[in-house]
Amino acid sequence: GIIVLFLAILYGRFRVTKRQKRIIETASRKTNDSIQYAERIQQSILPSMGYIENCLNEFYILYKPKDIVSGDFYWVYKQKNGNILIALADCTGHGVPGAFMSMIGTALLNEIVIENGVTKVNTILDTIRTHMISSFVQEGSSYHIRDGMDITLIDLHVKKRKLSFSGAGQQFYLLRDGTFIEVKGNYYPVGYYFGREAPFDIKEMEVIPGDQLYLFTDGIIDQFGGDNDKKFSFKRLKEVILKGAHLPMHEQNKILDEAIISWKGDNAQ
Repeated sequence: GIIVLFLAILYGRFRVTKRQKRIIETASRKTNDSIQYAERIQQSILPSMGYIENCLNEFYILYKPKDIVSGDFYWVYKQKNGNILIALADCTGHGVPGAFMSMIGTALLNEIVIENGVTKVNTILDTIRTHMISSFVQEGSSYHIRDGMDITLIDLHVKKRKLSFSGAGQQFYLLRDGTFIEVKGNYYPVGYYFGREAPFDIKEMEVIPGDQLYLFTDGIIDQFGGDNDKKFSFKRLKEVILKGAHLPMHEQNKILDEAIISWKGDNAQ
């Protein structure tokens, strides 16, 4: 009798567990389907490879979202005068929250630049910050959403062979004759942070034939790996770039991707 009772209880628990498993699997599948669809939406907002090819002769993009959708995004726009605006941004958060922020950032760039015709890079960042602060502050509330983004924004003057740069919490590399020139933006990001009332700086540089520009977010340099589980670092990034700098851009993409995968090993991205 005890054995029969025990088996009955065990069978009951098995049925409950099985039912719970089905519920969890269904919920997980729905969530995953939603995120997969969100990925397609985010991909549709990014500039197409065809459009970028019409703007830039030689380029590569290494885009590896951590959680299907990404808080990082890139943006390119060719102006009527032939100048090319290039943005690379890293929004607060990963996964879905970061993806929401990236879509807001893309929408603001489209509105400010394409619709309103603002092309001065530091003014663009000032305007994005103003929009973000006003959008995220709820009237009558003392609570402020402190989300924002780090961004590199470059206006490439093709005919004049110069560029204008403004950055928030990011920098980029200009590789010239085997030597890196590191160009830093302001240390504060775009958003409701300290320095939120300080204007963004603008820097101008000459561009000569053979120069190569490298824009990147901190996902690469902060990747843990190697024998001692250390960060990939700026130093290793420059070493990898130099290794393939003489090659076509699609080959450089492959070299950098392989270097990061090898460095990461079994570590989480």
